[in-house]
Amino acid sequence: MSKEKNKKWEVKYTPKFLESFEKLFSNNIRYLIPRKLSDWKHEIKWAWQRVFKGYDDQTIWSMHSSISDYFPKMIRELKNEVHGYPSDPFNKEKQEIKSIKDWKNVLEKIAIGFDAARKIDGHEYVKKVKLKKPRKDMFGKDSYIGHKIDKKHYDKLYKEFEEGIELFKKYYFSLWD
Repeated sequence: MSKEKNKKWEVKYTPKFLESFEKLFSNNIRYLIPRKLSDWKHEIKWAWQRVFKGYDDQTIWSMHSSISDYFPKMIRELKNEVHGYPSDPFNKEKQEIKSIKDWKNVLEKIAIGFDAARKIDGHEYVKKVKLKKPRKDMFGKDSYIGHKIDKKHYDKLYKEFEEGIELFKKYYFSLWD
C-alpha cells in the first residue's frame, strides 16, 4: 500500500495525440490551409453576426480580450478628434481638467490602461530564459528554453491598468465628442 502512495505519475502523449495536436495548433502551411478551409462556415456566420448584432460569438468567448483590443484604438481616435473637454459646473475650483491638452492626457492614460490589460492577458510580462539543463517540451523533445515571470514588469502593467480603469470609471459619461 505504501508503495502505491509514493508512485510518481507520469503523463505520456501518444504519437497520435502529438500528431493531432500539431495539426490543430501548427502554423505549418500543410496544416493551416485545410484548417482555414474548414473554418469558412464559421467565418461567414461570424460576419453575419457582426452585421446584424454588431459583434460575434468570438467577442463573447473572450470579452475582456476583445475590449482590451479595440477600446484603446477607439479612445485614441476620440483623442485625435476631440473638440472640447468635460467640466464640472458644480465644482469649478477643484476641476482637474482645464484644457483640451489635459483631456487628451486623460484619454491617453485610459488607452494605456487598456493596452496594459491586453499585455497582461497576452502574458507579455513572462520572459523566455535559457536553461542550463534541458527539459522535455510538450512533444517530448529536449528544450533549453524556460519561462520566468518578470514581477516588476507585471506590477508596472497592472498599475497602468488600474490607473486607466479608474479614469475610465471617473470620466465614463464624458467619452463623447
